[in-house]
Amino acid sequence: MGWLLACALGATCAWLIARYVAPSAKLAEICRALASGTRLPSFVARGAPPIRRAIRDLETVAHQFRDRAEKLDATTFNLRTILTGMDEGIMVIDRHFQIQLTNRALEQMFDLPSSPVGRTILEALRNHEIQLAARETILHGADIEREITLLRDAAPSAPARSLTLHASPLEDGAGNVRGAVVVLHDISRIKWMEESRKEFVSNTSHELRTPLAIFNGYLETLIENPDSTSSEARPILLTLQRHSNRLTELVEDLLTLSNLESGTLRLSARPIDLAELITRAIADIRMTPQAADRVFRTEFEGVLPRVEADPARVEQILYNLLDNAARYSKTPTPITVRARVAKAEPFVECAVIDEGSGIPASDLPRIFERFYRVEKARSRTGGGTGLGLSIAKHLVAAHGGTISAESELGKGTAIRFTLRRAATPHPDGPAG
Repeated sequence: MGWLLACALGATCAWLIARYVAPSAKLAEICRALASGTRLPSFVARGAPPIRRAIRDLETVAHQFRDRAEKLDATTFNLRTILTGMDEGIMVIDRHFQIQLTNRALEQMFDLPSSPVGRTILEALRNHEIQLAARETILHGADIEREITLLRDAAPSAPARSLTLHASPLEDGAGNVRGAVVVLHDISRIKWMEESRKEFVSNTSHELRTPLAIFNGYLETLIENPDSTSSEARPILLTLQRHSNRLTELVEDLLTLSNLESGTLRLSARPIDLAELITRAIADIRMTPQAADRVFRTEFEGVLPRVEADPARVEQILYNLLDNAARYSKTPTPITVRARVAKAEPFVECAVIDEGSGIPASDLPRIFERFYRVEKARSRTGGGTGLGLSIAKHLVAAHGGTISAESELGKGTAIRFTLRRAATPHPDGPAG
């Protein structure tokens, strides 16, 4: 009889374990998986009806939670990808002006060594204008647009950058402003291009105004004196011819520069003898009034290899540099043209060196700009169009070379440029 009671008790315990204890363990396993975010194991829900329902409900919640988490991860990834690829600096702030989110462009824009998240705008960016714009957006719940100037503390001598700022309020479901999104766009290059355009128009107008005014004055003289003798009219006609030539030269230089900057100028490159081109350019410059009495020297280090270049354009580079040296240095100081194999292979370096008045260090970086003249050291009375160095710079760049200037006041200037060596060996005969 006792053994029957023991069997019944054992069966009852087994039934209770199967109906309640084991399902409870599965229920606990589901809860732990749900709390940790791990994927649920696959099993069949057993046990009492309330426990089975609880297990099924928790499984449904767990699957929904996982699906939403995966969608959130995908959305977050896409958002970060978009923010990373944007050129504009993006910043999200809360009502206390603490930064909640930024992208890489903003961190680079302000040279931030680490992420600014968690700090205020003033602490991270040290810019009062951005703080005021964000404050106005949050307080009034309105979009703000303005232009600000950004100065770099790390490099005070660096030029200031111009930024456009757009701030929009962030609202919750009830319409309460909870923060703001600030978008910053660097327009420094656009500003620089606009200023360059204005300067170009102003300089071109100035260059054209003088000869046209002379034309007008002398033509009025001829009209008012129709009975002038040939000896009286000849000086006037020669003056008109000189300024006509100057206008023609200016227009040709402007067209050349326009073609170079637009990329429409095509080079006819081939292996050429640089030494021969230097000799030819010196012979041409000697025929001009500004260089007729100048002393020119050439210094070639060994046998120069051929360069891969357009001979007409290289001759134009040399002529412009020699013309510039002749105009702004005085006799009897010589003008030297040096050429050698450059240290940086595979290039040949050429330098045009004068012993003239030199260029101040502050003006040196700008001498390759269109129409730029160093007023203190170089007067407009020297002639020229003011475009020679700019054209030379663009022609050298079109050949894949580099150009630079070295100068010291009272001691002269050296303009150096490089051209790529030709792949063919140097022949015995002349070329170019």
